[in-house]
Amino acid sequence: MATDRTTITANLKTLVRRGLVRIQGDAQDRRIRRVMLSDEGHTLLGEAYPLWQRAQDALGQQLGKIDQDAFRAAVNALSA
Repeated sequence: MATDRTTITANLKTLVRRGLVRIQGDAQDRRIRRVMLSDEGHTLLGEAYPLWQRAQDALGQQLGKIDQDAFRAAVNALSA
């Protein structure tokens, strides 16, 4: 994932405030933090996934016969 640390931190703070994730320190190594979905986060992910899948399917239909893996690789290369 090509995202800098400050962006990840800011996004995680928002998700924590909304109760969608929780951050837990490691008992043996204080430098390690584990990010976990809360119950509400799991519920929201379950609701969002079918919508994401429909969008992926619609994109596949729009792209038609072109090599979709090559297309996605090209898009990823542009954003790197």
